[in-house]
Amino acid sequence: MIKLSPATLLEAYSHAEMCYPEECCGLIFANGHYHRGDNIQNALHKAHPEIYARDAKNGFTLSPNDLKLLNRQPPSEQERVVAIVHSHPDVGAYFSEEDQRKSLYLGQPIYDVDYLVIDTRVNGSQGAALFRFNGVCYVDADVFDATGR
Repeated sequence: MIKLSPATLLEAYSHAEMCYPEECCGLIFANGHYHRGDNIQNALHKAHPEIYARDAKNGFTLSPNDLKLLNRQPPSEQERVVAIVHSHPDVGAYFSEEDQRKSLYLGQPIYDVDYLVIDTRVNGSQGAALFRFNGVCYVDADVFDATGR
């Protein structure tokens, strides 16, 4: 299970607030570094609205450069991506059906990471929730014990 330092969480909150009223997206590394991602959802929606029905107000897609970081072979375990972050403007920190759909392929996680979802409002970030795959779907990580079950 990842451990979020207060500094990492504050950096993610700051990013979510900067992007509000649109969703932010980013990556957390094992060493606690937060990478501010680039949400390309608006560009995808504009180019192909029939495929990408959502815009950045209620959707996110990591940029190709962010995906390179996510997919690279890290030089050390501390530089491995351990979580994908995104915000939910004005609707709360939960793992939506759309989040489930985009994170799985044939019922299995596309990436071996947790997901941090930030509840962002006009007056700032209100909290966050961490989600982990339980073998069927992503659930609140609080249901896991120290062994990851």
